[in-house]
Amino acid sequence: DRALLRDKLAAQGIAVVDDESEAALLRMLARVRESDLGDGLRLMDLPAHERVAEFGFQFPIGACLRELRAACVRHGFADVWPAQLRASELDGMLTGFADLIFFHGGRYHVLDYKTNRLGTRVSDFCGAALDEAMRDDFYPLQALIYTVALHRYLRQRVDDYSPERHLGDSVYLFL
Repeated sequence: DRALLRDKLAAQGIAVVDDESEAALLRMLARVRESDLGDGLRLMDLPAHERVAEFGFQFPIGACLRELRAACVRHGFADVWPAQLRASELDGMLTGFADLIFFHGGRYHVLDYKTNRLGTRVSDFCGAALDEAMRDDFYPLQALIYTVALHRYLRQRVDDYSPERHLGDSVYLFL
């Protein structure tokens, strides 16, 4: 839908200059919507009532960084907290937006779109290059924060909520 694409881009202050660029964007969007994200899951198949785009959250955080790191180690996520984070205490409000929350396979999942340019071939987005991009841009920490936000949301809204039963995966979709 070219008109919808133009409207969405214009809302972001982006003007498409020619038909060829517009057609390339439409092809890219179609590939993203049609791509198998695993187990046959495709974005185009998610019903509107089973997804929330731009899931906003805000919650208070007050914790000793040492304790947070220790908790991550206990749960198998030792490398989540970046060494560059030097604060000893975190105190304030944590605010953010997850690109997409969706319900699939009986669980709620987080999906985040990334536009890192790792190369021009699909193979450039695999293995060590992908691991490095994830680590360098602190995406594991971001996934943890989004998962905590989703967990807190679901805990208040799902009857008989259990993270083991209801909380799903964090998916990073590189465009």
